[in-house]
Amino acid sequence: MTSKFHHTPSKPGNTACDKAYTILTNAHAVASSFYHSYTQLRAGKSRGTTTDEEQDLLRAMLVFASAGLDSLVKQLVRDALRPVIERSEGADAQFRLFVQTKIKRGDGLSDRLIADVLVSRKPRDSLLDVLINDITSESLQSAEQIFRVAAAFDIATSVICPDIKAFKDVFKVRNQIIHEMDVAFDQSNRTRRPRKHADMVSFTNTLFDVSARFLSAADQKLA
Repeated sequence: MTSKFHHTPSKPGNTACDKAYTILTNAHAVASSFYHSYTQLRAGKSRGTTTDEEQDLLRAMLVFASAGLDSLVKQLVRDALRPVIERSEGADAQFRLFVQTKIKRGDGLSDRLIADVLVSRKPRDSLLDVLINDITSESLQSAEQIFRVAAAFDIATSVICPDIKAFKDVFKVRNQIIHEMDVAFDQSNRTRRPRKHADMVSFTNTLFDVSARFLSAADQKLA
């Protein structure tokens, strides 16, 4: 695979991680395509302000890298979390904590959960389904959410993210683009926040770094 970004993943050893690997390689390809288009537009322009079109390509590059992380993590949850929990005492402890928290809520939802599990032919499998559905039902739009999913795999934050502040900054930018259209009404000459090329490439590399580390860590759990 050819990518214009760092942290291209190695093919995992366990087949449970194959789909997540495919997602990440495609995320690299899409982000690289946007970056290639950007460099083509900037050819011959050593200086000068970037155009709105060029800015949008940088934004799209970052957004697709972020979407790749979201999709990769959810695919690992669907395909690899169950076997990891069966093998890892730490992941099993996280699973038990999740169940305890659900039951302690003491509302109608927890009552239904208990009833469903009691009548289930395979109670543990039913609870694992609840955990997996709980994680994959929402968009992973913050560093904290990614870290919580890593904890479910018994993967330490430091393993997947060497620079927590930088990772949080990426999500701040990502959410400004996605949820605010990058609009900043206090700008004098533009209504959208200007994005520097070097920053956007660095942010994208950070997302791919965390993605590759998460994939590798999950694969090692199954080795």
